[in-house]
Amino acid sequence: MKQNYLKLSLLIMIGFVFFTRKVNAQNMVYATTVVASSNADNTTSATDQNLATYANIRASSGTIAGIAGYTGFLEIGFTTPLAANTTTYVKIGMDEAILSSLLGGSLSVLTSGVLQSTLLGSQQFTVQVKNGTTSLFTAQSTVPSDFDSQNIRIVTDAAGNYYFMITPTATYNRIRITNTLTAALGLNQTKRFYVYDAFTYNENATCELGKYTSYSSSGVTLALLDDDTVVEDPENAIDSNSSTFSQLKIGALGVTASVQQSVYFEGPSSVTDKFNITLSVPPALLNASLQDDVSIIAYNGQNVVQTYSLSSLLDLDLIGLLQDGQPVTITIMPGIADRVVVRLSTTAEVVLAQSINLYTVTKDNFLLTVTGGGSYLVGQTATISAAASGCSAPYTYVWSGDTNATGQTITPSTETPGTYNFRVTVTDTYGVSRFEDVEIVVEAPPVGGIVSQDQVVCAGTSAADLTLLGYTGSVVRWETSFDEEFSSPQTINVTTATLASEDIGVVNQTTYVRAVVGNATYDNVYSEVAELSVKSTTWNGTVWNNGVPDVNTTIYITGNYNESTDLNGCSLTVENNAEVVIPSGYTVTLQYAINVIDGSFTIENDANLVQIEGVENTGNITVVKKANELFRLDYTLWSSPVTGQQLKSFSPLTLSTRFYTYGTATETYEYVDPLANTFQPGVGYLIRMPNRLESTSNPNFFNYNAIQYAYAFEGHFTGVPNNGDVSVSVSTANLRFNGIGNPYPSPINVEDFFAANEDNIEPGEGLILWRKINNDDATSYAVLTLEGYVPNPATGGEPGEEAYGGVEQQAYFENTPVSQWAISQGQGFIIRAAEGATSVSFTNAMRRGAHDLPFWRTAEGMPKSRLWLQIKDNDTDATSIAALSYSEYGTTGIDFARDARIFEEEIPLKLYSVNGEDKFVMQARPLFDDSDVVPIGFNAENAGNYTLEIYKEDGVFADGQDICKR
Repeated sequence: MKQNYLKLSLLIMIGFVFFTRKVNAQNMVYATTVVASSNADNTTSATDQNLATYANIRASSGTIAGIAGYTGFLEIGFTTPLAANTTTYVKIGMDEAILSSLLGGSLSVLTSGVLQSTLLGSQQFTVQVKNGTTSLFTAQSTVPSDFDSQNIRIVTDAAGNYYFMITPTATYNRIRITNTLTAALGLNQTKRFYVYDAFTYNENATCELGKYTSYSSSGVTLALLDDDTVVEDPENAIDSNSSTFSQLKIGALGVTASVQQSVYFEGPSSVTDKFNITLSVPPALLNASLQDDVSIIAYNGQNVVQTYSLSSLLDLDLIGLLQDGQPVTITIMPGIADRVVVRLSTTAEVVLAQSINLYTVTKDNFLLTVTGGGSYLVGQTATISAAASGCSAPYTYVWSGDTNATGQTITPSTETPGTYNFRVTVTDTYGVSRFEDVEIVVEAPPVGGIVSQDQVVCAGTSAADLTLLGYTGSVVRWETSFDEEFSSPQTINVTTATLASEDIGVVNQTTYVRAVVGNATYDNVYSEVAELSVKSTTWNGTVWNNGVPDVNTTIYITGNYNESTDLNGCSLTVENNAEVVIPSGYTVTLQYAINVIDGSFTIENDANLVQIEGVENTGNITVVKKANELFRLDYTLWSSPVTGQQLKSFSPLTLSTRFYTYGTATETYEYVDPLANTFQPGVGYLIRMPNRLESTSNPNFFNYNAIQYAYAFEGHFTGVPNNGDVSVSVSTANLRFNGIGNPYPSPINVEDFFAANEDNIEPGEGLILWRKINNDDATSYAVLTLEGYVPNPATGGEPGEEAYGGVEQQAYFENTPVSQWAISQGQGFIIRAAEGATSVSFTNAMRRGAHDLPFWRTAEGMPKSRLWLQIKDNDTDATSIAALSYSEYGTTGIDFARDARIFEEEIPLKLYSVNGEDKFVMQARPLFDDSDVVPIGFNAENAGNYTLEIYKEDGVFADGQDICKR
């Protein structure tokens, strides 16, 4: 167990506990020689190495003032000179009570005026430290500051005996003590000074109670001294009694000051020795956050080894104990040190009297180890043992936490699962405490739990993640099987409560899954089983063998299929040379892939294939798409729903020089070689109508060649159907127009497309759709935004040509809710890329299964009020249309997906509305206000007569709203 040596351990004071001082065998080097003496009795007792006997140094005041009085002295020496900074202790005594006053160091200096007056008429002494005949220093009792230095101090032991503690900074071997009286004491007075022995230590004790003590102050003046600034009963800090204490007190002095008590040991510690300081502080000191005013300082000789603030040694639990008035033991390991100082400080700002109770200061290395923590089964015997070791025995043991016991060993109950915590507090002979925490966990028997949840899985795909719920213990592994009995289980080495989809792997048949749960050394148990069922049905050319498929069904088609119904499934496989035709008006919706292994799969015009997940398809399908009726020299902007379709084979009767893509950099359509290129997903290709009809037997063959007959070209796209995310690169050169298209074998939703490309399409631009007949005098494009559709009826050409400018699409956009607007499969269109855009995105989420155009209006928020204006050249019948839309979505600024600027192409007539510097073919405005004014502009290359008229209207305009043209 890790020991809590630099923390605080609780010392609970129960009654009064007394400990015998630990006696360590020490080599003490004594002064052995009486060098000289005068008026001294029993001088050899000062060198007999017996601290119970003493020499007397006499001094007399005389019979008549100044006559026949005498002074005594005793000089003792060491056989071998002592090195500099070696401390010598001289046990002393005297008749007058002067030593206790000098014990206070700087406090003695503080009271020197009072003390000096006392000493003038009483006993005085002088200490001289010498090396041979050379004097190193002298200290006189009449100068108390002499005893407040590092060279010499008065210290006391636990019994109240006094000592000179002498530490010269040079080599020395003699100490002379002189006893003096003055006549002021009175005639016929004799006073004695007692010298027991002088000694030094030459070995260090590992276990030791503080041997000597003294105290002092700093910053305290006589004017500030009061009863609240004192050290009381200093010897109690080293008296082996853990219930008594010395008390350091300092008043609210209004200045920066301190009092401190020093505790001295017989010699320097080793680097690994620990010092233990047991103390308590008033709760008020902690509540005022003054714990930093308490310092613990380790010294070696005159050098500071380490300084600690009390706050740095506290944790929250032990702060609470101090606040309850409990003593605590601080353990430090400062390195080599021979004394410990406890200092209490105050500042000018502190208005609170403070104090510290100092119980014991010891040096010992007692260790505490606890065994028996860990996990147990229910009913298993748990034995927890504590063992203290070191040199400060005997030890007492007290347990707390989930038990209350004494002794080294406890056997807690393990009948109930749970976590149980125990603390053992061990106290040594000096009253020093250590504690260790230990935890046992009574493990519950494992419970398998439930796997959530059963799933219907599409064959050839992965199941969703599985989660184990309601279990007890740990997951050892997972297992799968093709039978519920798990006769041949397969192991999945996953030990978490979640079994990820990728760990389950591809599921091709119904599979059962369970978790194996264990705990401690109990036998493993199993969870309840989750079923991953694979549902499939096969069309054999006549019927489904397992019922009509639904979205969870894997579909196999092994016989010809041409049913007039929608088809739903999780995946679809065509095999056995089956010929599958999805008739016009129906949709196949799959959660996952379509796989054409052998056979064929054809989606007729106005039929759809919708897929939810972006998985990879295999095998070719054919998507049939019929264009609008157009003349021989007209063009359509196509986009392929499959990958692998060659351009030329798509329209083999189109001249090879009439295949184009839109060139952003050149702002023209650029030729693409149809023999060397295939359709790329999401790219728009401008392809001219076939140059002739396929058969000369067609009664319209010659009319078509003469551009007198409009023909609806039927394109066949053959390849692997596109699926999943499609990202189409765009250019931001010049005006940033790019030709793209629907990449899927199903329509895409207009709102979803705009929403997914908000950062990719320039605000104020629409989708530019549909090539009209080959007429240079009319615009070649219709425009679509979420506010409406603007066609281009192409008058000015041959009779009937006005039908081919996108007018046939207008009914769809007028009668279908905006949320259902869709762009057909195979349809190409043009967008204007936003600045900085690099691509536009298509996703499966845009795909819809739209067929026949609905002829109803669904309310979506406030209804729109739209006005289509047309300008017409009365001489050539050339026209141009622009629209205004008033709705809750429009603003007077630029509205993404709702405004559409005019497409700048070279045509003789253009009509537009104006907003700022922009010209719009469709302009979105806020809800209609009859005070709204919109500038209308047009460009006309030819002089002549023009008519501006309403082409179409709805909302308030259809209800008779007046329009003022000015």
